Amino acid sequence: MRQKIDFTFSRSLVVLLLLLITGLGVNAQKQITGTVKSAKGTAGAFATVTVKGTNIAAVSDANGSFVINLPTGKNTIIVSSVGYATQEVDASA
Repeated sequence: MRQKIDFTFSRSLVVLLLLLITGLGVNAQKQITGTVKSAKGTAGAFATVTVKGTNIAAVSDANGSFVINLPTGKNTIIVSSVGYATQEVDASA
């Protein structure tokens, strides 16, 4: 009886994985990488990078580097940091 339970679980897991993989194509995204810098060229450490119109966000590291997934149809990122003006950047290029 235990073998049947394991088989059913494995079969369900395979079906679940196939559904997840299929869903990835529907929600196509592109990965954006970049570096936040001040006007003087210093690293924008720990700045918040947000995809405009979504709740998708990332934080730059100590060197100002960040990685964020940009959903299809969304091309603007918003960069903000304490003490600096918020900037909107077109990320479609």
